[in-house]
Amino acid sequence: KYQITETVLGKGTFAEIKLVYKKDSQKQMAVKIMEKRNFSVNGTAGGGTNYIHEINLLRAIRHPNIVRVYDVVETPRNVYIFMPLLRGGDLFDYILENERLAEDEAKFIIYQVLRALKYLHDANIAHRDLKPENTLLASNKPYSRIMLTDFGMAKAAGRRELMKTMCGTFQYIAPEMISSGAKPGEHVKQGYTTAVDCWSLGVMTYAMVSGMLPFSDDEGNPQILFSQILSGYLDFTAPCWRELSLECQSFVFNLLRVNPDKRMSVDKALQHSWILK
Repeated sequence: KYQITETVLGKGTFAEIKLVYKKDSQKQMAVKIMEKRNFSVNGTAGGGTNYIHEINLLRAIRHPNIVRVYDVVETPRNVYIFMPLLRGGDLFDYILENERLAEDEAKFIIYQVLRALKYLHDANIAHRDLKPENTLLASNKPYSRIMLTDFGMAKAAGRRELMKTMCGTFQYIAPEMISSGAKPGEHVKQGYTTAVDCWSLGVMTYAMVSGMLPFSDDEGNPQILFSQILSGYLDFTAPCWRELSLECQSFVFNLLRVNPDKRMSVDKALQHSWILK
């Protein structure tokens, strides 16, 4: 049914994305290829990634801002997930290319992410690895439609069920995921809710409008990074923040509250003055 080309569209820790043609129509698509040897029998790899969960979740999801799965093919060696081809690349590269985004364009993108997160959170699904690299652009022109992708760490939980696996990308990880001595894929002591996605969205927003990450460590020491995250200290002194609205700063501040009970939810974020303005 498909002709997989050698054109690599993207690479991750456990997957490679290539350009593919559907043979009957010559329609261009993307295929995510995962080697089964990187996963255990139940589909789990290091850091909490699970391709079986990802396939099952994406097959059930229908939202304009979430990547759709057209087909899944399994062979003894690989799993192939066929998806739409989005030509704009990912948001990370788009931010790098532009250094930082204009406030109105950042707001347009964040609004779309919020709509996708509302859909997920209303179904008690946490993405758990929200970041610019997992946000795809339909076009490389300004004000593109976006789609969330990479649901390998996503989890559907009961309404009152706490999640306990430490996972995600360290610079975007919420403080409640950080537990003494816990490593990716291991259990944290307290447990957490879908509010971890709201923290990650706050990091994303900060990065989009400033071109910098709020928490980072040049030495590659996770403990230094984690101590920054746990402190919740946000630096708004860079010159770019003087050009940004107070509503934008308030939006970021309220998403990056260390206490998840005080952190802005998706519903509250959609009603925030920065989004409504």
